[in-house]
Amino acid sequence: MSEVGVDLMNSIRVVMVWMLSLFSSLCYGANILTAAQDDWPPFVIEKDNSGLAVEIVRSAFASQHISLEVNYVPWARVLYEVKKNRFDLIIGAWYSEERSEYLEFSQPYFINRIVFVTGKDNPTEYAEIDDLKGLSVGVVRGYAYGEDFDRDTRFHRDSVKDDVSNLHKLLAKRIDVTVGDPMVLKYVAQQHGLKIGAIRFSQTDLSANPLHVAVSKTHPDRQAILDTFNRGLSVIQNNGTYLKLLQKYGAQKSNIPTSTPQ
Repeated sequence: MSEVGVDLMNSIRVVMVWMLSLFSSLCYGANILTAAQDDWPPFVIEKDNSGLAVEIVRSAFASQHISLEVNYVPWARVLYEVKKNRFDLIIGAWYSEERSEYLEFSQPYFINRIVFVTGKDNPTEYAEIDDLKGLSVGVVRGYAYGEDFDRDTRFHRDSVKDDVSNLHKLLAKRIDVTVGDPMVLKYVAQQHGLKIGAIRFSQTDLSANPLHVAVSKTHPDRQAILDTFNRGLSVIQNNGTYLKLLQKYGAQKSNIPTSTPQ
């Protein structure tokens, strides 16, 4: 074999050893990855260990022979624990500049539509952030609602621990408006016995936020984890599993990322 051929073979061996090392590390512990997420129905449903996001992410990894162990903790702790590598990944996270300092993100697998939400007796149709000037707006502590919204200082943010608290305050007229994903808020209202008819959702989106798997930038196997998920996502998008899950949870075409087969 020529000297060039020997060098080529040595290079191939180095690459193969590197890939096997990543794969072995990823598959450590009986092919199990640990995930963290807060209860966020219908995307994450703690009581059933299910939900649309959980099932999509679990199915994607399963197609690559990786199991997912989901740990349910409050959102602020999700970010903290994953940042510290105490869990391997976040099941569903929106991108933000602040989060990008310590997280890396997968390809998007869903689009969360964020709309303005008011009481039925409020005739105002909110269409943009400018409309919120001077108002009290209910938000969930630690959530990101889009860069423009998060930076705006012209309205008062009333922070609470979860979406149902916002709905209670809205119906009690303790806040003027809240913002959120209609799929989440409708599910929460039904589960807590709140009247859907008393709540009005804007026709205009505040933002459309792609949903990603996220891994700490300091995780030693971050790229292997993200690459594995992305490959698995492509598999379930092409074999029909992805669309069946969307239909199961009542998602719309507007919730599907544009690069996704439909």
